[in-house]
Amino acid sequence: EDLQCRTDIRAQEDEQRTFRLAIKNVYVYDHFASSLVRTALSYWSDEQTHPRETNANMIRIYVRNVSSEYQIRVSVLPVRVNIDQDAVLCVTRFLKHVNLVGGEKSSSNEEEDSIFIRSININAIKIKLDYVPRRFPNMSQIREMQVLEILSVIPLEKLELVLCETRLDSISGLERLFSEIGSNWGNDVMRKQLHRCLAGVQA
Repeated sequence: EDLQCRTDIRAQEDEQRTFRLAIKNVYVYDHFASSLVRTALSYWSDEQTHPRETNANMIRIYVRNVSSEYQIRVSVLPVRVNIDQDAVLCVTRFLKHVNLVGGEKSSSNEEEDSIFIRSININAIKIKLDYVPRRFPNMSQIREMQVLEILSVIPLEKLELVLCETRLDSISGLERLFSEIGSNWGNDVMRKQLHRCLAGVQA
């Protein structure tokens, strides 16, 4: 009931395929023994600022595949994130392990690089974030001005951000796709929403 999936295939010369995925609700739980957080990610419920339509799915993904080209549409309802530093480090290490961030090339990476995204559309995604730091960077990281390490010690409370609507065309490979999406969101936050980040810093 909470997960719907549909695939259509049209027998033509270019063999067109469509894939639809709808997820009613998504929950990510934090099971770190040291963490005070239990629900790390869920739907952000707020009937005043963004009332949810009846039976609206939290995540909807549509993919159209013709030959070796893909057209993608992604829609995500507002997201509530409550996370601490240990969980962030765990996710970062996992992404490195599967070669999504800073890993070495593998045969699977080469296959992913051959994927051509004709277009992708992602709606604007509202996020409400709480972040709890656990430890301070060492002095060498501070001297070297490793920005991410320094920012990781800043606590955030009820920080509201919007990941801007994103449209990209003619992207080769998943690594470049994720990089472009992250760059679009990061640049928009730094240019237009930095004041919200400062307002969300706990004293």
